[in-house]
Amino acid sequence: MSNIRSLDMKFLDDLFEMNSGYVLDFSDHSMARFFAEELNVDIDDEAYREHGTSKAKRLRCYLNKVDLPPRSRRCGPCGITARGFGSIANVRNGCQTPRGDSSRF
Repeated sequence: MSNIRSLDMKFLDDLFEMNSGYVLDFSDHSMARFFAEELNVDIDDEAYREHGTSKAKRLRCYLNKVDLPPRSRRCGPCGITARGFGSIANVRNGCQTPRGDSSRF
């Protein structure tokens, strides 16, 4: 069973520009490093490749599999923890950059 309603997933697809299979400006390497460092998750694990290998498909799979905290500790439309949602949102808003030599990711 999915953790995320389809309407919420559509919102996340738009927010993180995932409609083309990409997630923001992440490369495969920068996305793997981001998830490892920020969320302690191996996003390249086979468990997240059930529906394909694109970054967007792996992120959707992760969001549908992640154990969600109690409602009182959730944030955002899909219930991601504040840390997880905030970290990805920072990349979208330019506070962190997933690519480049001088970037953190």
